[in-house]
Amino acid sequence: MQDGAVIDERPGAHFRAAIVGGVPGPGGRPVAQHRYPLGIAPDPEGGYIVSLLEDVPDVAGMTFEARDFEHAFARALAIAEDMAAASGRLGEGVLVSLSPRATLAEIGIDAD
Repeated sequence: MQDGAVIDERPGAHFRAAIVGGVPGPGGRPVAQHRYPLGIAPDPEGGYIVSLLEDVPDVAGMTFEARDFEHAFARALAIAEDMAAASGRLGEGVLVSLSPRATLAEIGIDAD
């Protein structure tokens, strides 16, 4: 599932991306025709909240809780794979990215 992962190993860097599904492209690496951009922000009640950063056709939404960034990325890949399969996009590939944000508002969550 994470064969195409792009991981920035610099200290403090937390952007992650991977392709679920798809077909091999140049060099055998997966190619994606769709994307699910996700943001992660601290939950004032503890842990983190993850949510889609923009509307994605045929996806009603994707919002979930996570313990930490690594847990969030693992859950994002699993959920995205299920959603891509349900929407018929898994064979075309989906780039799943996870980017840190400072507040819930930045990921479209009203915390009030």
